[in-house]
Amino acid sequence: MRALLHEDNINEAYYPFFQSTHRYVNLRGGSGSSKSWTVGQKVLFWLLNPYGHREKILALRKVGTTLRNSIFALLKSQIELYRLDVQFKSTTMSFHAKNGNEIILAGVDDPEKLKSISGVTKVWMEEATEFSEADFNEIDRRIRGHVDGFYQIILSFNPIHEKHWIKKRFWDSPEEGGRYNPKKMFNLITTFKDNKFIDQEYKEIMMEIPPSHPDYRIYVLGEWGIEQNDNMWLYAFNYDKHVKEKLPFLPTYEVYLSFDFNKDPLTCTAYQKSPNMGDPHSFINILKEFGGKQVLKDLCKEIKMTFPSSILYVTGDSSGNTEGVVGYESIHDSAYSLIRSYLDLQPKQIQPNTSNLHFENSRLLMNQMFAQYPNLSISKEGCPNFINDCTIATIDEKSHKPHTLKKDREIYKMDYFDGGRYFFQKYFHDFARTNYFNIKNKSA
Repeated sequence: MRALLHEDNINEAYYPFFQSTHRYVNLRGGSGSSKSWTVGQKVLFWLLNPYGHREKILALRKVGTTLRNSIFALLKSQIELYRLDVQFKSTTMSFHAKNGNEIILAGVDDPEKLKSISGVTKVWMEEATEFSEADFNEIDRRIRGHVDGFYQIILSFNPIHEKHWIKKRFWDSPEEGGRYNPKKMFNLITTFKDNKFIDQEYKEIMMEIPPSHPDYRIYVLGEWGIEQNDNMWLYAFNYDKHVKEKLPFLPTYEVYLSFDFNKDPLTCTAYQKSPNMGDPHSFINILKEFGGKQVLKDLCKEIKMTFPSSILYVTGDSSGNTEGVVGYESIHDSAYSLIRSYLDLQPKQIQPNTSNLHFENSRLLMNQMFAQYPNLSISKEGCPNFINDCTIATIDEKSHKPHTLKKDREIYKMDYFDGGRYFFQKYFHDFARTNYFNIKNKSA
């Protein structure tokens, strides 16, 4: 037992996982992060429980035929490695300890076997993204009644897709439309960098995956996968070219703020740019995003705290010019007049668009800037949502107008991206039209 969970045999990143008694535990991670091995250690600890608790542990895969070469083989190798006093039966793929505890392996595709199993105290759902939410609900309902210790369901998986039900149910906050509850749920993200036992050759293989490759997010970073975008709105966006780990804040340069005025989220993104547009050393740095389900006053406070000494200029959605919106302090207020007040700005520092470009012209502008501007960079640390929007921005095939940007209030909110469109329209439309393309000045 001591050898099984000795600090020399476990990765430090998983210490909170071993301590968790939450009902629902999510281990989300990249390839080589030691998720399965670590769950196996905890499951065998439960089996040999030194506290005298009776445990019946159910280890599941979606398809039963995958069990023998995955969970069964893993637990068997750990029993042999740590010389544990555990008996196993290859015919039934089950494990038994002298204290009466047992581990039973089953596939959800064998409902009759599942129905015959009662008294389950712990569940391990390996490759949990293979399961449907209906599968999970059925499993969850089977764990009930009195137990000496605590009930727990462990879900271990690679985060294959951001639209998966697991993300919404266990990772997204109620404000994001999800059901995450810290009192019931424990979530942990790990990557191969958290695995001290991994060999150097494997690390080098992982690091050779380019950031632009879809596998990079999932298997290297342990982040949710994004649906392949075959109809990119921002086709000139290149992750390797445009995304930088960090960008320096330049205190002698002005900060440009571009707002989009939806309530959830209300967004603003901060930019810095050089005055000499288009020369080989000119730059546009997209530094930091602000946003969430918050009021304009609080958002402005956050901006002011971030840039306390900077000269600020404000632009954004033309809808912010409208006066008398419900919730404003008077009928003469607009979003921009409130921003001016909250940030203590002069009138000349408020520079909103009077109207928004049609999508066709906005798309042409954005792609020309991303393709041709000498140095256009986005901070990975400061702008994760903006980068995500650039990646998933796609043509709305249901629209009768060409080049329409797909939007909804779920995956394709595009609020951070809209702020970017307004920024480039305000400060680079005339420049790009003169230097890169001939465009009619149509606006919406």
